[in-house]
Amino acid sequence: MPKFLRYAKKLPRVEKGLEKFMDSDYKVLDVTAGFRKFWRGKDTSQVLFLDIRKECKPDVVADNEHLPFRDNVFDVVFYDPPHIFKQGETYYRTQFGLLYYAFKTKHDFLKNLKNVNVEASRVLKKDGKLIVKWSCEDEPKETLPLQTLIAYMRNFKLERIEEVKSRHHTGRFRVYLVTFVKESQKEN
Repeated sequence: MPKFLRYAKKLPRVEKGLEKFMDSDYKVLDVTAGFRKFWRGKDTSQVLFLDIRKECKPDVVADNEHLPFRDNVFDVVFYDPPHIFKQGETYYRTQFGLLYYAFKTKHDFLKNLKNVNVEASRVLKKDGKLIVKWSCEDEPKETLPLQTLIAYMRNFKLERIEEVKSRHHTGRFRVYLVTFVKESQKEN
């Protein structure tokens, strides 16, 4: 069995081919890899790409709410969730079509935040970092405010918030890289 993998009972069977990650030195886990736009022009030799959509051709096809890895194995988890929960006929649905994954409701988005908080904390090493690319409207209608993200990351301590310039997000949207540090387990 690969060094850092574990097969959770609640998961459907994970794709074959995970053996290639045996004894690897991956430091970063991207749990929302998509088409890897964030990583363009960056060194990805230590990044393991995970996505639920096979058509994105990630290294691992799995749900970010049920990660198929052992505890305490990554230094960094990167999370760039779909930011809009009201898809309808929005710009994103038109631009990206069916390949663009989105939450159907605000409740689904909040559930994903809660579960990613738990799973990212579980797979991160002590003092590991969760980096979240977060996009929100100045006056949220189709997105969640930054304060919601911070409130839902209960297993983490907020380290920093950095606003980033983005050609993709313009006008009423702001984009942030939010860094959290895994909270140490409390001693009994």
